[in-house]
Amino acid sequence: MQNPWSLAMEDVTVGRLVLSDEVVALSDLKKTGFYDEVLRPQDIGHNAMIALAARDDFRVAFNICRGNGRGEFEAAERQVFETLAPHLRRSVTLGFRLSGYLALRNAAFDVIDKLTDGDVVMGPRGHVLFANQTACSLEAEGALKLRPSIATCSPSHSRRLASLVRSALAGAAGGAVSVPSFDGSRLLTIVVVSLRSGEVKNLYAARISDASCAAFVIDPLRREPVGARQLMDAYGLTKAEARVALTTSSGRTVADAGLALGLSPNTVKTHLRRVFAKTDTVVTLDLQPSWQPSEL
Repeated sequence: MQNPWSLAMEDVTVGRLVLSDEVVALSDLKKTGFYDEVLRPQDIGHNAMIALAARDDFRVAFNICRGNGRGEFEAAERQVFETLAPHLRRSVTLGFRLSGYLALRNAAFDVIDKLTDGDVVMGPRGHVLFANQTACSLEAEGALKLRPSIATCSPSHSRRLASLVRSALAGAAGGAVSVPSFDGSRLLTIVVVSLRSGEVKNLYAARISDASCAAFVIDPLRREPVGARQLMDAYGLTKAEARVALTTSSGRTVADAGLALGLSPNTVKTHLRRVFAKTDTVVTLDLQPSWQPSEL
């Protein structure tokens, strides 16, 4: 069984109104299995159709049906539909964009959850709101405590970490501390940062409310990078931008990254600027003098 109305709409220009009686006369429609199985039980004989969007793999259309007894749509009704058409198209376009943003947000959140570095988000009182898979595995190993607040297996290091969290919650830059792993085999680096309004908004969209600061836990034994494809999907990076992001995130300088990728330093900088813009990253430079004035 085929729907003659849908078949007729497959090649119709987006935004154009088509009345079913222009496609197939009601007398011919009544001879089809589609009429017997679908339309007759609902007493439908006429349809006004507008193609609202067309992609390679699907189409979106608006339909409004009426019964046999009402007869064909008239000129005044057609004018109403044609007036509605651009508004319906804008609504569908907005829906696609919102769905796209949602997909990007979810992809970005998936990258965070699968980072090989631990990621812990805290609320205004320092309590943990979210911990990614790596942070949870470090807690399972005994290297971290995540409830109610982030802490370590060492009381002295926990006090230092708590001080950094309080500083970040107060709006300061935060800081970093190195703490021993549970078995003492290595040092973990914990970087605590305050969150900007844009980051808080993104986390709220991911259903993490009241986020105020975050801690990143760097374990030297877990330094596998996120895949380039994940970064491309999550942030809309090009392949070249993703390669530069991954190469520089491993600690290489711009010059070293250029040598590794066969790019000039200026090209690497250009890609980095685009990466920072697309990922909403703010770069803060902490410049220290290379010399100290002698004591007088």
